[in-house]
Amino acid sequence: MYAVKLKIHSPVHIGKEGLGMEESFVSIHSDTLYSAIYSAWQELFPFEGELPFKISSAYPYIENTFFFPKPSLPAPGFEDAEKRDTYAKDVKKTPFVDMDTFQSWINARIIDFESMKENNRRLKSAIGNTVRPRVALDRISSASSLYFIGEVLFDKKRDCGLYFLVDSDLENWEKLQRVMLHLGETGIGGERSSGYGRFTPSYVDTFPLPTAETGDKYLTLSLLLPSSKEEAQQAYSYRIIKRGGWSKDTLHKQVYMFTEGSVFSAPVEGKTVIVADVGHPVYRYGRSFMVKAR
Repeated sequence: MYAVKLKIHSPVHIGKEGLGMEESFVSIHSDTLYSAIYSAWQELFPFEGELPFKISSAYPYIENTFFFPKPSLPAPGFEDAEKRDTYAKDVKKTPFVDMDTFQSWINARIIDFESMKENNRRLKSAIGNTVRPRVALDRISSASSLYFIGEVLFDKKRDCGLYFLVDSDLENWEKLQRVMLHLGETGIGGERSSGYGRFTPSYVDTFPLPTAETGDKYLTLSLLLPSSKEEAQQAYSYRIIKRGGWSKDTLHKQVYMFTEGSVFSAPVEGKTVIVADVGHPVYRYGRSFMVKAR
């Protein structure tokens, strides 16, 4: 599996509909990430239709520790009342778990909860968020108004940022690397004209994707929009999110999607839909990026 790491150099601002944030944790949903890549791809390799690969959502990493969405499955080991009483609050409040914890979780193996807590502590110390006051001037009257911008900040002294997974053939993987270099210079998210969202990408050609080889369930690492009623009926344990947005003062059609970490009884593909037309179609990416789980 391929992966792209984003070493982020400046604050990042993405609206609430495109940003999953709890305390100092942050991720970028796959549909928001897809839209950013799509626009940059069109500048370098103009084409019609969908991008020729699949992506996950972007999750945090710090140094060699990669984080994944918390599975929508019971935490293995919570059959022990003492463990449940000790760690239930930590499990409940965290949206992400490190790769070793994720691998144990989807294989129904007892979790090392102390290690999970330590890795989440390290992540929280490396990524934080704040609110910055800004002033807007009326174009006609020059009257000023105060507003606030939410920022996610990454420790510049540490190797930390976001990463996402890519399922692609070699030709398009090489094209994507060029696109990500371009996107890193222009930035991702909002307030790019103010220098927000700048990053340097690096690439992993053989990412060790966690999975449960004997699993009979499937967990999505991206937002998922079912392509049919039959696909939706495969949902086993899940969370739902409403997605919307704007393009050039045009309101997008809102859709409900399964969140990252949702689990299905069978593999489902999902779909990408057009949610607006602003002289060109605006896509809402809802394809699955699945791993097996028990």
